[in-house]
Amino acid sequence: MELDNLKEIWNEVGSNPVQSNNNEQIAEMLNKSSQSPIAKMKRNLRWELITVILLFAPIAIFYFFAFEGKFSVIAWMYIGLLIFFAAYFYYKNKLLSEMQCAACMVKSNLELQVKTLEKLVHFYLIAGTLMVPLLMIWLWLILYNRLPSVQNSFHFWPSSEVSFLKTGLAWTVILLFFSIIFYYINKWYIHKLYGRHIAKLKSILNEMEQE
Repeated sequence: MELDNLKEIWNEVGSNPVQSNNNEQIAEMLNKSSQSPIAKMKRNLRWELITVILLFAPIAIFYFFAFEGKFSVIAWMYIGLLIFFAAYFYYKNKLLSEMQCAACMVKSNLELQVKTLEKLVHFYLIAGTLMVPLLMIWLWLILYNRLPSVQNSFHFWPSSEVSFLKTGLAWTVILLFFSIIFYYINKWYIHKLYGRHIAKLKSILNEMEQE
């Protein structure tokens, strides 16, 4: 029923594009309640940002003061990640807000925005998946070089029987295995937060295109 009403309004826009009231009706149809796809994605985005801040900020503070500040570089790394996520969330939130703009509610423009949003989500999937193994490797190198006392904890065999290269290769295989698992978990998570809502918007646009 909602889709039929949206098609009817959009057909009116196509025959008389100067009527701004039609654009407002379309915007209302897509964003009229907290259960709309765009509203849900904006809400999920806010919760994600809060979660990232609550996770990364304490870790950054810890490494600034722990171990007499020897690992402050790790703290700066987490601050850098916070800035990256904040910039990403800001850009995505701005895009979602533009999709709620009644004056900008043109079908071709909305299609372009949905494609841009889809690319952003795909980038988020790849970047989020790669971030975990790269972060672990980077932390491992720092600990290995700055804390010689823990070097043996990274070895699977007595140090006399294994080289640094073999140990690194063993950890690479482990990281690769868990990265593949994390990729599918991350894919499911992102689809739940954004993918299914983007699919709903695309289905509306595709059905209207067929009309």
